[in-house]
Amino acid sequence: MSRSGVTRSAWSGSPGTRGRRSPRTGERFPAHPAKINAAFAEGGPALSVRTVEAMTHVRVDHYLQIDFRQFMNSVSAVDGVDVCTSRRLSDSATKLDLRPGRHRLGGGQALQYVRSRHVDASADLGRIQRQNRFLINVVHRLATGGILADPGRAIDLARTVLGATKAGQGFTPKELVSLSTALSRLSPSRAEFTAVPIAGFSPVIEGVGET
Repeated sequence: MSRSGVTRSAWSGSPGTRGRRSPRTGERFPAHPAKINAAFAEGGPALSVRTVEAMTHVRVDHYLQIDFRQFMNSVSAVDGVDVCTSRRLSDSATKLDLRPGRHRLGGGQALQYVRSRHVDASADLGRIQRQNRFLINVVHRLATGGILADPGRAIDLARTVLGATKAGQGFTPKELVSLSTALSRLSPSRAEFTAVPIAGFSPVIEGVGET
């Protein structure tokens, strides 16, 4: 989850409810305002899911947790993902350096692309937008690259994405292939992304951050 936005990371998803103990430290956390990724830091996937459900009122049946190595291996398994930029993207923190134009990013460079947030003043918000575009391009790559049409390759990719399956995710490689196939039939124009509003960290500036 991206760090832009504030939510109440309550175990129950509602203010004033007595919290449970962190599965990591045993410390008890009452409901309190925090950045959305604080839910994962304080309570792991279970609290992250409950926080998102409380914010959106949408039930989360399964989640997918991917570390950096799984991400890079997965991008490499589909022979890279295409991105396009109208201007140079340079970030000294991640070492990303892309000239204007179209690029096919391998695993390591793709990780730089989705993690970079120092390319301009948009910071985390700009990173979220690039991550959204990258996800759309992943779906397009799956749909046009012939990957899902090859059962063996599709299962191998699913196993790469899942890695050492975390308890509670609920996906098998076969189920992930089925979901990917369904997503590949979705037109990019029908996909919609939204960012959690920012509040509570700095004064509101009229007209800034509105879309």
